Amino acid sequence: MLSILFVLTLSILFIPILIKTPILSVLPFLLWGAMGWATQAPQQHILLKNHEKHGSASVALNSSLNYLGSTLGAALGGILLAQGLHINILIYSSGVRDSNSVSEYIYR
Repeated sequence: MLSILFVLTLSILFIPILIKTPILSVLPFLLWGAMGWATQAPQQHILLKNHEKHGSASVALNSSLNYLGSTLGAALGGILLAQGLHINILIYSSGVRDSNSVSEYIYR
């Protein structure tokens, strides 16, 4: 899971750098998408292992909350962009948040 979080963080932080290079501009988005999907399986494995009796309900709730978080994040990002916030601020804020996730994973 740590490697997934690390690659996700790097992919987000490299968006502003690579976006100006036509062929390489796709790379951060490919990695971001792949790592986003790669986080689901470890989460579900942990939930099923820790909650054997209610595993399916735990996985369903986790999936629902992942989609809710994506929806709320997209809505908030859209509102902030519509208010004139520069997109790089959103990108770097996301990178900082992901860096915090990596640190939390290492030190817990």
